[in-house]
Amino acid sequence: MYRKLLIILMGALWMAFLSAPVFGQAKLLKFGLRGGLNLAKTTEENANVIVPVEDGIDVIATSQIKNRTAFGLGGFIEFWVSSAFAIQVNGLYNQKGENVEIKLSSSFEPDPGTTVNITADLEAALELTYFSFPVMGKFTFGKAQGIRPYLMAGPEIGFLSSAKTSDIEGTATFSVPSQGIYQTEDVNIPGEGIKDQMESVEFALNFGGGIAFPLGSSVEGFLDGRYGLGLSNILKEGEDVKNNVIYLNLGLTFK
Repeated sequence: MYRKLLIILMGALWMAFLSAPVFGQAKLLKFGLRGGLNLAKTTEENANVIVPVEDGIDVIATSQIKNRTAFGLGGFIEFWVSSAFAIQVNGLYNQKGENVEIKLSSSFEPDPGTTVNITADLEAALELTYFSFPVMGKFTFGKAQGIRPYLMAGPEIGFLSSAKTSDIEGTATFSVPSQGIYQTEDVNIPGEGIKDQMESVEFALNFGGGIAFPLGSSVEGFLDGRYGLGLSNILKEGEDVKNNVIYLNLGLTFK
């Protein structure tokens, strides 16, 4: 249902853009560039599981989901319906995903009186790239030639470009206390492409605000932040996981 609602909303914004009686007057069209940081994280839950590997030997695996610091960049067109309201259509190269911290531990007795302990602290990342198209309603306050705060909200559709897991890196420790053995080794497990496991299209809802400031007679600078709330599952199978992203952007608008 939410997909249909988002498509209807995007269609309504496009119709307003195309059917306004003043469409085509250059002074009502503005073009711009934006780019900045993406603080990306999925809704995947932290996990604490016990994995049996052999008879009598279990591994306790704990994972903690963290923000992935990535970036996005692209351009936009603004159509000003009035002096205070615009429809902004964005085309973005957009990185999303997550970082994961993994802790592994296992303890077993291969012989009576001999205990072997194994621990590992690892890090990995889910690296997703989309071509995203947010359509935003932009409400602006203040005088046209001055510093102007604004609010914005609207739907987004994204098309998956690439999906992979990064190398799994960290350290592993092996110890046998009764024999005085203690050894630490670096771990590096190559990542892999997982695009075939991911949905090719995602839907999201963006909302946020910013401030625009004049840089000349025909150029404005802006700083804004918005939150991208994922609405669709990014996985083809398994648990329901969505992308959530905080966007921090700088940009220029050309009048």
